[in-house]
Amino acid sequence: MSRAQKNNNLANYRKKQVEQNERLIRRAIAHIQSLFGEVTFSSVSKVTYDLADTKNGEKGISVAGITKNDLYRSLIEEAKNKQVSEPKRRSPKKGYSQADLQLMLHALRVENAQLKHENKTLALKLREIPDPVQLTEPIRDEIIRNSEQLKRIAKSITNRLQEVELAYIDKHTRSLMLAHFEEVLIPSEALELFYRKELDGLNN
Repeated sequence: MSRAQKNNNLANYRKKQVEQNERLIRRAIAHIQSLFGEVTFSSVSKVTYDLADTKNGEKGISVAGITKNDLYRSLIEEAKNKQVSEPKRRSPKKGYSQADLQLMLHALRVENAQLKHENKTLALKLREIPDPVQLTEPIRDEIIRNSEQLKRIAKSITNRLQEVELAYIDKHTRSLMLAHFEEVLIPSEALELFYRKELDGLNN
């Protein structure tokens, strides 16, 4: 391949990359605006990592990557100027700003990590039981307590996600869905383990 061809291929690649990043940044800005959040270089950068479709080759864009490109900067500056000229708005969803939602989502991720850790611990303890538990044998009180605790934690997280409107239960699939992204957080078969009464209430 000649030097000219290599340069041409590189130029085409960079052009496609810029176009792809432009679409991602526009989506990130629109997402922030839909939550009535503040459009900044930092907030747009964070949201691009959440919205990036890796299957289509998209990647989150760093603040440095945004500020170095005149096109990306202009898109964000335009959105920022538009916010300044409009009355300051708060999200109608209980008055939460984008920053509030980010902090809540972070706290919920920490709780979810703790839940996974406790679930793993419980699974290890179950493996330590030498013989299969027979129906006529009393189940260890510790296992029962741990199981009930896991259900309470999972239910608490599910309730909290719905309270702050980061998630909702789809009546048709009976799954817990992540709002704004339309992704399944907890499938119906898992949700029914600790949320059956509430799910049955949806149909009534």
